[in-house]
Amino acid sequence: MHKESQNVANIDKILIHSCLKTICAFANTNGGTLIIGVKDDQEIFGLEQDYNSFKKNQNRDEFAKFFDTKVSEYFGNSFSSTFLEKEFIKFPKGDLLIVNVKPSSEEVHILRNEMGEKEESIYVRNLASSEKLKGKELAKFIRTKFENRIKLSSSIPVDNIDLRGRNIS
Repeated sequence: MHKESQNVANIDKILIHSCLKTICAFANTNGGTLIIGVKDDQEIFGLEQDYNSFKKNQNRDEFAKFFDTKVSEYFGNSFSSTFLEKEFIKFPKGDLLIVNVKPSSEEVHILRNEMGEKEESIYVRNLASSEKLKGKELAKFIRTKFENRIKLSSSIPVDNIDLRGRNIS
């Protein structure tokens, strides 16, 4: 592979991962909406350049298939139908993909890293960024998610349950 095209491929992987880690972070936090086809400064650039990068069908449907494939690779087959609502919207400057992400009661792992290689990670959303959790922060996050699941599904106070779910009173 030519060095320049390899750099472009790596940038594409990083951009794809950035979108998908944001989806992961939204699912792990309070949900949210990702708009694909808009720059950070809110300028619409659309998805047409992405459509044109496909060899066969250079259209919205091909992009939708590509997006669904990436979501499946990064989260598993059932994630999209469970947590995502997707809609294309046409603007004069180009198409946008609106992705509404529902919050998950369980922790959501992203299954690939920035280069598309297998690696499990958990991201959460801050005000304007998605942060990868590690160490104590990861343990605290998982414990909190676990405690919240028990609160929703049980009348036993969380203080009386150890981490294996047993009543200790």
